Amino acid sequence: MTLARIRQAFAGEDVAQAEASEPAMEDAELFGSVMRRARFRAALVLLTLLSACTALPQTRGPAGAALRPSDVVREVRALEGREVRVRGYLAFGSHARILWDSEAAARGVLPEGVHPLDLCLTLIDTLRHRRALTRNRGRIVTLRGVVRANILEGRVDFGACSDTGLQLSARRPFR
Repeated sequence: MTLARIRQAFAGEDVAQAEASEPAMEDAELFGSVMRRARFRAALVLLTLLSACTALPQTRGPAGAALRPSDVVREVRALEGREVRVRGYLAFGSHARILWDSEAAARGVLPEGVHPLDLCLTLIDTLRHRRALTRNRGRIVTLRGVVRANILEGRVDFGACSDTGLQLSARRPFR
């Protein structure tokens, strides 16, 4: 019994009527308070998620969409060390391990003012996947791997196309 009910009982008021109406008021106030807190927490979580999404690089399309090699080269600082999926034309052989934006770019047909190094990625750790890469050379493929910057570190590598690379995933890079 609350203090208000005890006072009503001593004053001779109808305690049954007071007990019937008072809990409903207390429950309604309590429910309202809980709902306000829940709405506040939901709004806080939503704002946190929205602010986190705006901090991510805006190079992806729909969820899970693969990037193009030029997207990775352009956003290498934001993507370095992150696993990504990249879709492009695979040039692979004894003197090349490159993923191009397109077959035309691989053949040297470039849009006006575009440098070839902006349209390609050097593939890293290709030895364990050599058979699959050889089987798919000359095709448009989607590869999974970790973005690496400055992979040449001043060295000359005739099989590379740029200083930005894709370190192929150890398991199933063709995903």
